[in-house]
Amino acid sequence: MEEYCKCVFEKYPDVELRPFYQNLQSLEVVECTEDELLKVSWDVYSCGCYVKSENKIYVLKDKEYEEGTWDYQVIFHELSHCLRDSHYTDEDGNKVYIQFAGLNYYDVPNAEAINSLFAVSLFDYEENDIAYQMQSNAHKIMIECMDNYSLDDYVNHSLGYYAKQLDEYNQDDNYATTILTLMDEQYHDYYDEKTAENPEKYYPIYDYISNMYLGKHLNAGMSLEEARGIMDEMLEKLLFDVPEEYHIDRDHFYEYLKKYYTERFSAA
Repeated sequence: MEEYCKCVFEKYPDVELRPFYQNLQSLEVVECTEDELLKVSWDVYSCGCYVKSENKIYVLKDKEYEEGTWDYQVIFHELSHCLRDSHYTDEDGNKVYIQFAGLNYYDVPNAEAINSLFAVSLFDYEENDIAYQMQSNAHKIMIECMDNYSLDDYVNHSLGYYAKQLDEYNQDDNYATTILTLMDEQYHDYYDEKTAENPEKYYPIYDYISNMYLGKHLNAGMSLEEARGIMDEMLEKLLFDVPEEYHIDRDHFYEYLKKYYTERFSAA
């Protein structure tokens, strides 16, 4: 926990720390069995869980929290929830709720993915094997493209704020929540084994991410072959360690690239 605190203070000196300070005064870390963890996380795939109402982090027993291990990422992930969210009663008896859940938009997979990105950004080494892999890969690409949002903002603002900044960056009118909702559906369809039923359903996600990445990295002086190289780079980042059961149509990305390139550069 001391190591986590030092990483936050050094790498994110401007983030809001009062909720974290509040939590640290009574935080408990509970080592438990898989069955006990399931009772608090309600997720059979969970390796850890922060319960805001209890201010407790639940993790599995007999884990070694060493750099480079999955367990090290798990504890940093849960501590990042503890950094960000806080539910408590103040000295006047008022119930205080500080959380990433926005008034305008919230879902679990996207919130967890961004929390995962924040957690691994604290490491002194690059970690690409991340919890909520598909969603984390997508958000990492989008955030790296944006000039009006960073992981500091994850701590200081809501998921609704993130959606607002996406709309501002892409000059859209409340379209980001549509994409985030579709990403949420894709996550749940993957676990329900439904992603193969209608792969075209998720094309808007791929187009959205591609538009941001190509807009950031393509210029009019590039040939179509060079543009394909840019798309190759994006797909390597987006699909890193993503399970095949997501049934992602790689060909669609290149079809989108050809259309994007033709509309913007061919006439010139």
